[in-house]
Amino acid sequence: MSHHFSPLAHCYPLSTLSPAPVLLLRRGSLRWKLLKKQWKNKKKKSKNRRRKNETNKKKKKQTEKEDERRMDGGVMSGERVLTWVQDVLELWRSPRLMNCALVFKEGSTVVVRDKKMLPMDFGSPLLQMVANNQRAFSLPEDLEFTYQYSESAQDAHTAQMRPLHTQSSLSEQDVSCDGVLLCFPVSKLLSSPEGSFENPQIRGWLWKRSYKRDRVSTKQKRFFVLNGSFLYYYKKERDALASGVIPLEYYVANVKKVEKKFSFLLTKSFDGFRGMTTQYKLQAETRDLLDIWLELIKKQCVNSGNKKSVWSGS
Repeated sequence: MSHHFSPLAHCYPLSTLSPAPVLLLRRGSLRWKLLKKQWKNKKKKSKNRRRKNETNKKKKKQTEKEDERRMDGGVMSGERVLTWVQDVLELWRSPRLMNCALVFKEGSTVVVRDKKMLPMDFGSPLLQMVANNQRAFSLPEDLEFTYQYSESAQDAHTAQMRPLHTQSSLSEQDVSCDGVLLCFPVSKLLSSPEGSFENPQIRGWLWKRSYKRDRVSTKQKRFFVLNGSFLYYYKKERDALASGVIPLEYYVANVKKVEKKFSFLLTKSFDGFRGMTTQYKLQAETRDLLDIWLELIKKQCVNSGNKKSVWSGS
């Protein structure tokens, strides 16, 4: 008796095993076993990949929670953060709680982006609080910011703010814990038009060369405006946007070791911000102009034994 073999009785479409074209395979054949093994391995790899992704997500969430707990000290009530630096508070001279806000300037309006009650040391230089404020507001390390102060806790208008110097303590600058300490990102000052300053100390043309890590810029002629503790520079007069802003309170001004005539250096004295320009070389046209620029800039810089005399201009 002859047995009739039906290929459909013991065959399966190849499309169920791999994305290859649809073919019929005999179950138990060498080709069938090979494809079945490949399919199992593929399924096992996919399962391991999903399990690994889930594990990484759990680790990431756990790390984020630990970072938040480390930043806030695990003690938080509404907008009030208490003693999240208890190990540091013992070294502080005069710790007090104070309203701190992260503010951006949009045109002539000052917008408060974040606000918290934070411990601040009123007896030590404000410079020592930079790292704490970076962590509290989750700011990147390369975001340069300066401090300003407002008496009003409701809203801070430009006219009500006055600049603070990081080399002086809050007590030395007549700051009250009832006011608001404003963290002002320097990059937001680039939108200041050249003609928007009411009473700048000095303005005029200087040659500039900057040094940042291993990079050195070409020598450029720029129009500089000294307004308070900020040295703005523009490509030309009446520009609507500044090419750069130098927060002088983080730099030391001197004329030593300068080869070019009528030049002086602004050298970084603070390593709290990553990516900050290391040094600026500025050159005036004459000796008289150099002396005028250097005298006014030094008052805003951090030189040895020289704290900034707080400027009261607009």
